[in-house]
Amino acid sequence: MDPLDQLSNTPQFQERFIKSKIKQLSDERELVQKKTFQKWVNSHLIRVNHKIQDLYVDLRDGKILIKLLEVLSGERLPRPTKGKMRIHCLENVDKALTFLHEQRVHLENMGAHDIVDGSSRLTL
Repeated sequence: MDPLDQLSNTPQFQERFIKSKIKQLSDERELVQKKTFQKWVNSHLIRVNHKIQDLYVDLRDGKILIKLLEVLSGERLPRPTKGKMRIHCLENVDKALTFLHEQRVHLENMGAHDIVDGSSRLTL
């Protein structure tokens, strides 16, 4: 028997192969979700002449997120805080999350830092 065939028949090899395949499929699924959500966001932001290029990066400062919520709700949200420092970004995202909370949108275990840090799972 070929040594490579022997190796591929070991439980350790098979387990690593399965885990690798699961991760690959999970990554592909996340990419599809990201692209889909990004297109949806852009389909609404086009009304106010805005567009995002990268969902995880462009929502970090909270300004686009506030603009998106205004478009979706038809309401005015508090003006975004000017500045590029982390504290400004956290404040802006918090304004958006507070608005969602006031609208009774329940966000489980999610804070402004998750979006500012670009957490893919929680941003989606």
